[in-house]
Amino acid sequence: MKRMFVRCVIKGKRETGLVENGIIYRLEGDMFGEYTRGPALGSVDEAERFLPPVEPSKVAAVGLNYRDHAIEVGLPIPEEPLLFLKPSTSVIAHGDPVVYPAHMTERVDYEAELAVIIGRKCSRVEPGEAEDCILGYTCANDVTARDLQSKDGQWTRSKSFDTFCPLGPWIVSGIDPSDLEIGMYLNGKQVQHSRTKNFIFPVDVLVSHISKVMTLPARRRDHHRHSVRHRPREKGRRHAGEDRRDRDPGKRGGVAGGETTFRPGPCAAKKRPRRSAGGDVFHSVKLPFSGKMAEGRGFEPLGLSPS
Repeated sequence: MKRMFVRCVIKGKRETGLVENGIIYRLEGDMFGEYTRGPALGSVDEAERFLPPVEPSKVAAVGLNYRDHAIEVGLPIPEEPLLFLKPSTSVIAHGDPVVYPAHMTERVDYEAELAVIIGRKCSRVEPGEAEDCILGYTCANDVTARDLQSKDGQWTRSKSFDTFCPLGPWIVSGIDPSDLEIGMYLNGKQVQHSRTKNFIFPVDVLVSHISKVMTLPARRRDHHRHSVRHRPREKGRRHAGEDRRDRDPGKRGGVAGGETTFRPGPCAAKKRPRRSAGGDVFHSVKLPFSGKMAEGRGFEPLGLSPS
């Protein structure tokens, strides 16, 4: 069954909720365990702001996972997933501005991604067991200081700046990730587009591969990273990654912000939920969701749904 989980500030309070038909209901219990639907809190339009859908210990990512992208840039198809990490300090919520680190880089790029949220401890699992470890999926933007990536030769510095991993606005569970649409919009213009069917390594293979390298704890998010094309961000402009969903609406002094759209409905919240929302993230370069960038706004979710 399809479910949409959200963490947001609504009516002045931080809440963890379920989104159904554009209405946010309080989630009683733990989204990673047992829960029930509580009272209605309001519509997604009443959400004052989004919180990161989870608070991962790390973001495990996969580079060059789109066959069409590899062919486009003339790179050989990798024989196994190319892994890298983004720190938890890079994670921000839908609608939060991305800070342009002008003191160290002159080119910051956006990369629309599909993020996989791990729902239970995952270690050395086989592809056929991976689905049981996944809570759901959300939108991600793998922001990258492209000049530093080329300069350093390895990717840690270029992908680890604070605010370089916008996520959300919600988690969608109960969907098939094999043929989702992914896109990125910059100032209303689509600048990236692909589908998860173009993945070189599908989600189950990626989760299995990563779990054989590092334990993916529950309450974490996994990020499949795939980039269609990398375009530089301009200072003062916002960029967003948006995920196509089933029409359910939906940091600090930064210059390059973004908007995410995810098809399950949007929401926001203010005080911390009773349960921790940790959980690692795994993302793969270039996945099926569109990012919509709009001045003065953050990622605006459209949702994850095959189309």
